[in-house]
Amino acid sequence: MYLGRNISIGQAYQAVRKRIGTLIRYLLLVGSVFIGGYLLLIGLVVGGVLLTSLGGDRSAGTGASIALMCLAIPIGLVFIVLAAIFWIRWLFATQAITLENTRARQGMRRSWQLTKGSAWRVFGIMLLLSLMVAIISAVPTYLIGFAIPLLVRDLAIQTVINQSLSSAVGILLTPIQLITTTLLYYDLRVRKEGFDLELLAQQISAGAETM
Repeated sequence: MYLGRNISIGQAYQAVRKRIGTLIRYLLLVGSVFIGGYLLLIGLVVGGVLLTSLGGDRSAGTGASIALMCLAIPIGLVFIVLAAIFWIRWLFATQAITLENTRARQGMRRSWQLTKGSAWRVFGIMLLLSLMVAIISAVPTYLIGFAIPLLVRDLAIQTVINQSLSSAVGILLTPIQLITTTLLYYDLRVRKEGFDLELLAQQISAGAETM
């Protein structure tokens, strides 16, 4: 039930079907940024190892290797900080692409705009949510993982049960994270733009009737 109307799974997918290509482009853009930084960090470490193993002058190669690895440490820390910043600032790009019908880069800019001045608040909420999800998922997994060896002797069956349990918990908890992120997206719009949720409801209802 949504906005007084029964919405099926097929209708929900149909509503975002035209945005799938844009969402894939967004994932590729984000992936290229994070993978690029990660490869740079790995390149420094590998370069240091190669200089040590292949360098003709052993002492010079070792010195260059140490220098590169020392450089990799602060770069790694900077990468972690930047990754956290970009994760928070681009957190609502998916919602912007899907709900505001923006393109990939526009969705990223839109998310950056919405989180301006609220990044720490968003980070705190998402961190708390992640901890709650981790605890909720860990408790049943641990309890059942403790009980299974007492009930089942076959190691293969134990593995199947554990993996099935982990998958089931993930399926149940992932929508909670997505729903919370979407509600936080609307909360930012209300706070920053005086967004009228009732007006959005009317727009969605009108759009659904024309589909």
